[in-house]
Amino acid sequence: MSFLDIEKFIHENEIDTIEIGFGDINGVLRGKSIPARYFLKNIHQGFEFSNAPFAWDIQCNVYDDIEDGNFSNGLSDIIAMPILSTLKKVPWREHAAFLLCEIRNAEREVLEIDPREVLKRVVARANKLGYRPIIGLELEFYLLDENKAPLFNDTQCYSLYRGGEKGYVVREMSKALEAQGIHIESFHVEYGASQFEVVTECGDAIDIADQLLLIKHTIK
Repeated sequence: MSFLDIEKFIHENEIDTIEIGFGDINGVLRGKSIPARYFLKNIHQGFEFSNAPFAWDIQCNVYDDIEDGNFSNGLSDIIAMPILSTLKKVPWREHAAFLLCEIRNAEREVLEIDPREVLKRVVARANKLGYRPIIGLELEFYLLDENKAPLFNDTQCYSLYRGGEKGYVVREMSKALEAQGIHIESFHVEYGASQFEVVTECGDAIDIADQLLLIKHTIK
């Protein structure tokens, strides 16, 4: 997808906000919301972040022994470069679109500790050996009420009855994922109380890893 394609997409879909994101070192989607005008102005330069997402735990507590950045020696800048081919509308937010990003350091070189770059190196090694890594996802989650209690307490794994009861929620999740180009194999009730599982169709490792970020974000 070219710059002109991006500009046309934004205009035709009346997009006023672009959400850019990337996976941190824990696989959590991090990013910013940017006015469409500013996004188009800076699309080739990229967008600055602190490198903290690659130096903290899942609760954003920065480690003190990460050489690339900590509170003792400082946190450097990183550059998020939009992957134009990942542009898509945000199904649950009007006039918003989303893109994944590749991460570069302040010198605009590949950030070696970026999990996406790590996976790219693994895939390249496999390709060199004559293999093509194909993966699929099975992600489990719980549906809870406003008090964070399970919506049902019994064990009803694969129950169409229990699944149908909560179908109005699962259906919205499935529609939102498919709208983003994520192909779902199935949703089903799992073994735990109010536990569900979403299974994707298999695909190339990097594509499915990108989808992993979006599935978790969408369901949340």
